[in-house]
Amino acid sequence: KKLLLLSLAAISAASIQAQPVVQDARFTTTHSTYSGNLVSLVRGGNPPYTYARGQVTGDDLEVTVTDDGNFIAAVPMSYNGDAQFQYTATDSNDNESNPGTITITFRPEKG
Repeated sequence: KKLLLLSLAAISAASIQAQPVVQDARFTTTHSTYSGNLVSLVRGGNPPYTYARGQVTGDDLEVTVTDDGNFIAAVPMSYNGDAQFQYTATDSNDNESNPGTITITFRPEKG
């Protein structure tokens, strides 16, 4: 009985730690759009992952995140500054990560 309980405890602990973990990241662009991929920012869990956009900070930021982790972020041409969005990753066992934050600094070229 003790061995079985220890085994179940080990399995439960492994399940808790199996949640995907996502990283925050920062990018800079001189354009009004930025495209990237979130795949390299997640570890743990049981791949493959699907990705979802969370909260967007900034009224001018429009963000699309696809299931495979590609994203595109866009602001008006005159925008100059930081914009953020959150994202999550869900693994093949339906374990969802805590949100990660992507910060993009938009610095339009002066022409």
